[in-house]
Parts: sequence; structure tokens; C-alpha cells
Amino acid sequence: MDTPAVFADVGNLCLQAFTDHGVPTWEICKKKGKRGEWHVIAKGTADSFEAAKAAALFEAEAASRVP
Repeated sequence: MDTPAVFADVGNLCLQAFTDHGVPTWEICKKKGKRGEWHVIAKGTADSFEAAKAAALFEAEAASRVP
């Protein structure tokens, strides 16, 4: 069974939407530190894969406004 997943690097953020054990999940990571390590700054689940993608975009927009 294929599980959908999408990833996008947007500036210093990485947006991810994927299915984790059948649960549509979204995650936003931010580059930090001198070596550019990724750190999760927001994560959640949704009712559908499409909703997970939308949530990642919405939360990334909000996160990009925070200094």
C-alpha cells in the first residue's frame, strides 16, 4: 500500500505532510544552528491527507511571522 507524502523547503522551513500508520500528519521543521540542523517547531494530525497539507501551509505562514 502506497502512503502519500509531500515535502517542500521554503526558506529556512521544511513543510511535510505524510501518513503515519494511516494517520494524516503534518510537520514543520526550521533550520537552526551553524550546521543547519532541522528542528520540529510544529506538528499535528488531520482528518485527511489534503487537510494535513493545508494545515502545514497555514502553520508555516504563521511561523514565518514569528521572529
